[in-house]
Amino acid sequence: MVHNPEHDKHKGLLAWWAKNSVAANLLMLIALIGGVVGYFSMQRENNPGAVFPGASISVAWPGASPQEIEEQTINNMPREAYRPQVQRWQNSDQIAGFALHGQVERRDLQRVAREIRNEISSTIPGASLVEVMGTLGEEVAIEVSEEDMRRYGVSFAEIAQAIANSSINTSAGSVRTDLGDVRIASRELADTAYEFENIIVRQTSDGGVVRVGDVATVIDGLVDANLNATFDGEQMVIIAIRSTGSSDIIDVSNAMKEYLERKNAELPSTLQLSVWWDGADQFNSQLTVIGSSALLGLALVLGVLVLFLRPIVALWVTVGIATAFAGAFLILPMLGITLNFLSLFAFLIVIGVVVDDAIIVGENIHARVERGEQGLTAAVVGTQMVAKPVVFAVITTMMAFAPWMMLTGPEVQFTRQISLVIIAALAFSLVEALFILPAHLAHIKPQNTNGFFGPFIK
Repeated sequence: MVHNPEHDKHKGLLAWWAKNSVAANLLMLIALIGGVVGYFSMQRENNPGAVFPGASISVAWPGASPQEIEEQTINNMPREAYRPQVQRWQNSDQIAGFALHGQVERRDLQRVAREIRNEISSTIPGASLVEVMGTLGEEVAIEVSEEDMRRYGVSFAEIAQAIANSSINTSAGSVRTDLGDVRIASRELADTAYEFENIIVRQTSDGGVVRVGDVATVIDGLVDANLNATFDGEQMVIIAIRSTGSSDIIDVSNAMKEYLERKNAELPSTLQLSVWWDGADQFNSQLTVIGSSALLGLALVLGVLVLFLRPIVALWVTVGIATAFAGAFLILPMLGITLNFLSLFAFLIVIGVVVDDAIIVGENIHARVERGEQGLTAAVVGTQMVAKPVVFAVITTMMAFAPWMMLTGPEVQFTRQISLVIIAALAFSLVEALFILPAHLAHIKPQNTNGFFGPFIK
């Protein structure tokens, strides 16, 4: 039995894909369709979110001097101090900002803004982190009348003590029961002028009561500070929406525009809600710039390939670039990559890199066809001859970008966006060059070198 070496060349994984154009086209179709689905399922944000190892803890102690805070807070929290606020260190995008403005008192403006903040955070998906900016702290001023104190026979110390004892939030321990411990707490922290006016100072012998409002004038007001925040000449408060780690900037922006139109119809004529800034505009502008640059780069790559390669080879090599990008979009959502300026920039970087392996494979197949080999044989043998150097060339390029996703600090949450995009695109470019491109070039014929352009395209 005579052994035919040429028959062995048509065996193996690469040969199988080159001979089965249906399977190759199906793989390309899966990559393209999956890439479109993956692209539209990726979270969109201007900057990638990141969490840093640490947190800030703050405690407010109204009326305390710096010396009192230095001497007491660390050892024991005073009763007058507010509950500690813990904030984790993390960066988050400002998705959008809206200005609530109008010809109203600032105190009323701020209270409406807080109501809108609560409504947005509870009704719009992805907009749970909302903050009100450009505000003054509210305060209640109590102006005691000396004449009224003499009339009711109360002293200033009694009034101050009554306010201190009645306007507090305090814990009273717990009661043990058969069903468990029940905590007892007093929640009497006055917040408005009406609540302060009704604090009881003294009970009279005939069963009557003397309240703060009987001996003092209580005024609801704001902290005396220099704040000049206006929108079109009207008092303004900013309502800012920040990303929460799962917020899609486009979806939140669209939902907020609908909310703004609906809310303006509900607000009184003296108030209006206007767009201050919209992060979706910045994202779309970045996407436009990078997308147009990518298309221009793709067109330039195609133009250069057509100048130096056979047009059919240049065409399929360019299609391979699109297939590689689509394959990357297919798997990037599974790796936690979002669409942001870093990941988009990585796609821009890798345009000129993913084409290399396809050029090597395509040109080798074309050269063997021009030497007289049949298309399928040229596709199989041409791919097998350069498969090893192509694989190692792609792997070494991956290794060049891999260290960025293995950093030890919090910076890795940013640099991995670039590394994973480039590695994913390179991996799919290798799949396209070895398994899909040979099937497309298995049917090419030798070029016709007759005519005027023959010497130039041979």
